[in-house]
Amino acid sequence: MPKYIVKFTDYGYKSLGQIAASDAKRVLKKLKILENFSSQTQNIKKMKGSAGQVYRLRIGDIRVLFERDKITIWILEIGYRGSIY
Repeated sequence: MPKYIVKFTDYGYKSLGQIAASDAKRVLKKLKILENFSSQTQNIKKMKGSAGQVYRLRIGDIRVLFERDKITIWILEIGYRGSIY
């Protein structure tokens, strides 16, 4: 049973549409691992200097910024490396 529910913010959903369709499919597959998020999950780092619980998931050249609360992981932004931060 998943520990978290993965949801998109409006901007997160919009940014998903701005990457290539093949990359978007790959991202959606990988977002499944966030349902069982822990600090030991591979390719995830906590963002320094950000307020709250903001993390970065690396999927090749794509970065997914997300924030977590008690039961929900909110996808904040998705983009290619170098243009997302």
